[in-house]
Amino acid sequence: MSPLRKIAQRGASRRFFAVACVVASLVVAAIGNAATAEDPGWLFGDKVPLVVNEDNDHFFKMPPSWMNREGLVRYLDDVLQGPVTHFVMCVNGQRTSYDSKTWEPIWKGIDEPARQDTATRPDGTHDRWAVNAKALFDQGVDPYAVWIQRCREKGVRPWVSIRMNDCHWASVSNYFRNATFCRTRRDLWRNPDATGDWFDYCLDFRNRDVQDYTFAQIAEMLERWDVDGIEIDWMRSPLQLRKGHERTDAHCLTEFMRRVRGKVQGVSAQRGRNIRLIVRLPRSPSLAVKAGYDADVWLREGLVDAIIGSSVFWPDPELPVAEWLTYIKAHNASVRFLPSIDCFQLPDAAHFRGMADCYYKGGAKGLYLFNAPYCGKYDTDGRPHDEDSFGIVCREGLSPDAIRGKPAKVPPPRIDFPL
Repeated sequence: MSPLRKIAQRGASRRFFAVACVVASLVVAAIGNAATAEDPGWLFGDKVPLVVNEDNDHFFKMPPSWMNREGLVRYLDDVLQGPVTHFVMCVNGQRTSYDSKTWEPIWKGIDEPARQDTATRPDGTHDRWAVNAKALFDQGVDPYAVWIQRCREKGVRPWVSIRMNDCHWASVSNYFRNATFCRTRRDLWRNPDATGDWFDYCLDFRNRDVQDYTFAQIAEMLERWDVDGIEIDWMRSPLQLRKGHERTDAHCLTEFMRRVRGKVQGVSAQRGRNIRLIVRLPRSPSLAVKAGYDADVWLREGLVDAIIGSSVFWPDPELPVAEWLTYIKAHNASVRFLPSIDCFQLPDAAHFRGMADCYYKGGAKGLYLFNAPYCGKYDTDGRPHDEDSFGIVCREGLSPDAIRGKPAKVPPPRIDFPL
């Protein structure tokens, strides 16, 4: 081969390599951009955010005739009448409401004792949650997949939520709602000597076994459902670390959140769009830090996309919205904030409006409703109601324009955080 031809071939090879490198870099950039594509309207879009949390057992206490795809859609269509912008599906207590491969489904407890209360079936055998969730499973119906699809069809953003340390009736021996892992691993409880206080039975996240057990559920949720966001609900229940060591062990919760953020980023990259990571935290930054949530670190490291400031059980009209907004702005202004209204004890729509007005005056740009579906005709625990207040909220909304000039009441202040 002549020297000139060799030079020509080398030049062609270099050009090909250069072009290949450019193409490869463009592909990588495209993948990266898709995986981190911004969606500025993911929370604050054209509408004032109205986020509704559907808790782990509410729907499953409906009449058995609702336990089918049609019943799931009928209920959701009634909730998503227009003002609701985000629908948050809590998929677990200690046990899950779907056929989880990582945690026990609730129907695994059907052969275990039931507690006699308003949530127990008339024959006194088992909670309707377990029986009805199994009925859907036996039909091959995934309730959350049905709801996610319906949310997409109606232009509502679907999130899933995990209760990190649910301890409902944890003090009741061998109660079917409580997972085997939680009730048998006394060595992992916040207080191994627990004798009655529900929060003492919470799992202690200082332990790697607890972290691995919970992370497996989060990973399964992210991989199973194509949602816009996942909520880590640290407020059900709000204490995650051994008594008296909340500050010294706080790094354990931060390390766990780093692990969760990594998983969220990995799934986001696979799907080519951001999945948002939202956390429910105590009513104020100072209480959050006191309980072991290093919110300032989580903000600075970009571990969360939004914070929901929350009470524990009771509506809190004095939740310090302005304090949270200032705190977030100081550490990471890109993180969003919503205050949560715990609606369980709100008797009418006027109280919803009064709570909303309190939060708007503090600077809130939207609202998050917890336990709201129990307020009115969909109270599946059977309490009497003077009006279908949740239905009114679903029809009218709670934006500043929607509540202006209408009756409003404010419940008495009540701070219920246990520390």
